[in-house]
Amino acid sequence: MKLLLYSLIVIILMLIAFPVYVKWHLRNFDEGFIYTVLNISSPPSNYFDEIVSIKINHKGYQKLNLSHSYAGKYIVKVVTDKEASFFGDMKCSNMVLEFSSKDYLEYVEKDKEYWLSSYSVPSEIPFNSQCILKFDTSKAVTFKIIKLSHS
Repeated sequence: MKLLLYSLIVIILMLIAFPVYVKWHLRNFDEGFIYTVLNISSPPSNYFDEIVSIKINHKGYQKLNLSHSYAGKYIVKVVTDKEASFFGDMKCSNMVLEFSSKDYLEYVEKDKEYWLSSYSVPSEIPFNSQCILKFDTSKAVTFKIIKLSHS
């Protein structure tokens, strides 16, 4: 009877503690076997939330307050059709990303997304940082930053 009671207590503690441990581990580590397993098998519900999503239809600049919840790689995207031309840069305290419609990592046709660049948190940019986005575009675009599933 005691063994059953202790087993039940351990199971309940694991069910409560495991999600807390997953969030803590993914926030503090961005590589390794445990990181990869947790990243693929049980990411928290807010793990892939957009960090930024801004509609841009002109030339100008925008201040960005980036608040990253987890360590690891983040991808910078622009959503638009293939005919749009754009260029810009994102300057943060210790990082500058430059991008254009002619120089990109990948174009995803079904989502109409240009994958422009990526960066790592916290090695290249801190969890919370202020950046300035300068942009010039021929058509309306949506600028996004999201968490990559695994790096």
